[in-house]
Amino acid sequence: MPAGTSVGTTFESELRQVMWRRARAALAVGVGLSALMNVLHRFGTMNPEPLASPYTFLVPNVHLAFIGIFAIGLVLVWRDWWSVRTVALIVLATLIATAILDVMVTAILHPADDQLWGAALFLFLTAALLPWPLAFQITLAVVFTVLYPLATAIGSALVPEVAAFWEQAGTSVGQAIIDQTIAIGVLGTVSVYVTRTLYTMRRKLHAASRLGNYVIEGELGKGGMGKVYKAHHAMIRRPTAVKVMEAQAARSPEALARFEREVQLSATLSHPNTITIYDFGRSEDATFYYVMEYLDGVDLQRMVERFGPIPPERMAYILRQVCGSLAEAHSRGIIHRDLKPSNIFLTERGGLHDFVKVLDFGLAKQLRSDPDDVQLTQVGSVFGTPLFMAPETAAEDTVDHRADQYSVGCVAYWMLAGQPPFPGTSPFDVIAKHLKVDPVPPSTVSELSVNKEVDDIVLKCLAKLPRDRFRDMDELATALDSLAFESPWNGERAREWWTLHLAESS
Repeated sequence: MPAGTSVGTTFESELRQVMWRRARAALAVGVGLSALMNVLHRFGTMNPEPLASPYTFLVPNVHLAFIGIFAIGLVLVWRDWWSVRTVALIVLATLIATAILDVMVTAILHPADDQLWGAALFLFLTAALLPWPLAFQITLAVVFTVLYPLATAIGSALVPEVAAFWEQAGTSVGQAIIDQTIAIGVLGTVSVYVTRTLYTMRRKLHAASRLGNYVIEGELGKGGMGKVYKAHHAMIRRPTAVKVMEAQAARSPEALARFEREVQLSATLSHPNTITIYDFGRSEDATFYYVMEYLDGVDLQRMVERFGPIPPERMAYILRQVCGSLAEAHSRGIIHRDLKPSNIFLTERGGLHDFVKVLDFGLAKQLRSDPDDVQLTQVGSVFGTPLFMAPETAAEDTVDHRADQYSVGCVAYWMLAGQPPFPGTSPFDVIAKHLKVDPVPPSTVSELSVNKEVDDIVLKCLAKLPRDRFRDMDELATALDSLAFESPWNGERAREWWTLHLAESS
């Protein structure tokens, strides 16, 4: 997807919708207020004594004209027919027409009224509420800055009573015009600044909440090289999860190459128990991201922390699916290298509960020779999470698909015992135990009843030497299938458990 494919386009589209709604509301309020003012004037409660002049006939009809002008504008924008610019022009024309009429009548019949209040109301309501382009607010500010002094000048020239009024007030017409120009000019300038600030803020907030065609809704958590957000596709509304590369990591060519490889390797996998990748892109501000299916459920890390150890029959049910995902990856020459409880997610798919999704191939490695991988795997680099890391990974020995099997054994131990096989006070302490200490059977530390057959499978996965483990994931899956339980875990039991424990959060 090209960088920044739809940020500008979608912003204008959303701006059009907001402008249409607010313009319609503003014009409807104009009709209502004009009608109210007309009633109040006719009943005399808001009808100050005008100057005696030949133009007093305007008073009974001016608010009827306001109603008509606002009504015409409202009819024009009632349906979503126009572009942002056209809607803005209709609103601008409506405001200017009503302002001209109001200012002229006020300048001729009520020159003592505080005209600045009306100018401030027009200028700041439009600046704060209407998301229109800056040019329109500038136009409105210029019109108002010119309109009030011009009305005073015209009123004084046409109606002697107005000139006499200013003389009696101790202020010349010229001084009144200068004062009005300065005061309304300041109001107009501030309103333009408000519009500029809010318009820019809207665009920045829009851009910040979008990556390409995806609208960001909120943060889900942190992955290996960045944060993961809940989002949805702007057009088809499909819920997604978006992984965004951290800005600091994006400055590293090596980290960027790893991020891109995570997408590329994950996208080649199609097993139903592997996370599905939808898209990859880069935003206008050079933020790299990729889009994957959104999962609603819980990972094994939080599952055990919240509900305690998992019964052996359920452990086998879950790991059987993990084996399927990894078997496909291994068949394509890909090893995960960072399998851990937080990267094994339990969700619901098509009515199937405890459905596994294997996540985060960020440290995945291709078994076949890959020049890029040689560059990315530098001497002295240790990959993975120490609590679930194979000894050969820590010892920088040759790593093959059986390293993932060791991690599966660590995850199984975590599920059964509620703790990793080798707790430690530091990463180095944990790594040393992986290299030198034999694990005790999970049955000896678990609060659950774990039979010898389960112990044997877990301990075989945790063998120090890769050759002492299962031959591959298929052989491990067969061993899990061979386990006999008094009450095997199945879809019905999984559904009942989810209904009881995770119905609200899911």
